[in-house]
Amino acid sequence: MYLHPLLVSPLVTFLVMGIVYTDTKRRALELRTRLLWTIGVGLVSLGGFLGAFVFDSVLSRAYFRAYVLILGRPVVVQSPREFLLIPFMVGTTVSAIAVLVYGIRSRFAPLKTRSLA
Repeated sequence: MYLHPLLVSPLVTFLVMGIVYTDTKRRALELRTRLLWTIGVGLVSLGGFLGAFVFDSVLSRAYFRAYVLILGRPVVVQSPREFLLIPFMVGTTVSAIAVLVYGIRSRFAPLKTRSLA
């Protein structure tokens, strides 16, 4: 039995948030910046899974059109594995891109936080 991507999404989201938080803590960024990056990347990751769930039919149609174009034969039936793999891969890819954006953006263009004082 396969797990639905929405059941796995909190695990991936918390894993991504843990990676970002650990890195910001290791780099000794201030608490506000640490929390902004962690929560921001977590929300983008969760949004990737939710977006893939909402637009599942559109993603499946695009996947199978590409399948027909690449292999040149029509798809008759969608397997349960493909049905669950497409939203999971989209959500995981969005999470990975969010971590990459964090890694590049936080090192080369640090997030400016305004002081409240």
